[in-house]
Amino acid sequence: MTKKLDAIGLFQSALSTLMETSFDDSNNEYMSLSEADAFDFDQVKTTYLNSLGKPEECAKSVDALIEDDSSFAFIEFKNCQITDRIRKDIRLKLSDSLLIYNDITGTDLSYSRAQGEFIIVYSEAKNPSSAEYREKIVSSIMEKAQEELIRFGFDRHKGSYMKDVHTYTEKQFAEYMLRRSSNQDQPLPNMV
Repeated sequence: MTKKLDAIGLFQSALSTLMETSFDDSNNEYMSLSEADAFDFDQVKTTYLNSLGKPEECAKSVDALIEDDSSFAFIEFKNCQITDRIRKDIRLKLSDSLLIYNDITGTDLSYSRAQGEFIIVYSEAKNPSSAEYREKIVSSIMEKAQEELIRFGFDRHKGSYMKDVHTYTEKQFAEYMLRRSSNQDQPLPNMV
């Protein structure tokens, strides 16, 4: 059972939608059109740090947090090419967000490993597969094994920080949200 985050003061003021949390200022576009409730975790981080008398630059954060009765998910939207520098930045956002989340909710890393998901939503157009043929083969094998292809090296966080990790294109994320709202718990087919 997840914490009911909307009952916690720091989260109440950060209630938003996935669409709003997915907005990319630099490209003036949304990466999700979902009106599903989400917490703007950037705002949670800022409020949390300000309550400690610290500036928001002291930590990084993921874009959004969603929850249901049995799990929660951190979501990071990336409307750019995922380079090594961006990967490092995303890893730092995950670890800082976990520390903040755990402190606010009174949970620990074991809780995140049992209940948490980390989702990176990326621009397919800006991250074409450099080895498209190889990735299609791997994707096909993973789909038959009912496994999900996790891109950009983020699979290392599955089972160490979070219960599950996903890397989705905008289209795959929309499908994930439809599945999540209907409580189907099957991995998405890999669409390469």
